[in-house]
Amino acid sequence: MSDVPSDPTPLILRAVVVLLLIPLLILMLAIVLYICFKAIRGQCRQEDMELEEDNLAVMPRQAIRV
Repeated sequence: MSDVPSDPTPLILRAVVVLLLIPLLILMLAIVLYICFKAIRGQCRQEDMELEEDNLAVMPRQAIRV
């Protein structure tokens, strides 16, 4: 007996499903990376703003001492 199936339909369906799933998985990965980097960038900006506020609070004290 031959191992090759006589009906190619399951093979074609499997190929179509795989070819549709690969771009979908890449798209999902891109979305996850975008959200992660956007969240990280937002945290960095928040930390920068806090540092600026601290520096602004320190500046008047230094001006008084001089």
